[in-house]
Amino acid sequence: MTYKQHPLSALFPAMSAEDFQELKDSIENIGVQNPATLHDGMVLDGWHRYTAATQLGIDCPTVELQDVDPRDFVLAQNKARRHCTTAQLIAAASEIYLWRPHGGDQSALSADCLSSKQMAEKVGTSVRTVEQFRKVERDAVPEVQAAVKRGDIGLPKAEAIAKLPADQQVNAINKPTPKVCKKKASQQALPQTADQTEAHRLLEETFGDDDPVKLWEECEAECAKLRLLVEAAEEDDQKAATIKWKRLADVAQRRQNELMETVNQRERELKRLMNILRGVCEAMDTEDQTKVVALVKAMVQANNATAA
Repeated sequence: MTYKQHPLSALFPAMSAEDFQELKDSIENIGVQNPATLHDGMVLDGWHRYTAATQLGIDCPTVELQDVDPRDFVLAQNKARRHCTTAQLIAAASEIYLWRPHGGDQSALSADCLSSKQMAEKVGTSVRTVEQFRKVERDAVPEVQAAVKRGDIGLPKAEAIAKLPADQQVNAINKPTPKVCKKKASQQALPQTADQTEAHRLLEETFGDDDPVKLWEECEAECAKLRLLVEAAEEDDQKAATIKWKRLADVAQRRQNELMETVNQRERELKRLMNILRGVCEAMDTEDQTKVVALVKAMVQANNATAA
């Protein structure tokens, strides 16, 4: 019996001719080691194995998908495949969750209602990478989007190209990554007010010398370097290097997310301290915050001691 490829399976890029030949040689030597998975009478997973075995005249064992959402299943199976870039996985996932089975649950989760965080969790990548992909989908011309989905260019380069005028984007595909202009001085962060500076000093004295914002910025720089290494490895078709740099980039991204949460906690603490400072100033009928800094510090330390 012959089978067709399931539409969900067809959303993922095909193996290169070289990889397919290696698979075919392996099947010719030792047979099909993992059965193809069927759903709705079509091959949902294992299409390349099934095709190679068919061409060789070798029987390909099959199993039916059991009690699993076919969309989640096919994405999970392809996440570990070497021939898919992260961008290709996100592109496929975006299409996967638009798919609805005939007579199935039409209210099931759809790609257009998946947040960047949800999509990142499903694909196994960072929120930043998903947001890069969505920016490319939104702002890049179709030729750039197609180049990303083919794996010809990486997301960092595609995102940079998407910032160019539409009539310049196609020509930029085969050129070095466009440089992003730094913000003008007028667009940079404004200096802190006196009370903000004083509150930050209080935070440093009370909670230590660690600067989570600086650590986050350092981690962001490290993530950017790793993303460039991933892009370079993908463009040079260095599969082992791509996997290595992706893993390191994922670790760095998780660290960056943790630091961002620390930054948010510090910002919340800053607001709390500022409210205390203003309240004490009002109670003492003074606008000179330096007179109440010592009192605020003592209150915070006492609060921390009680909590401990």
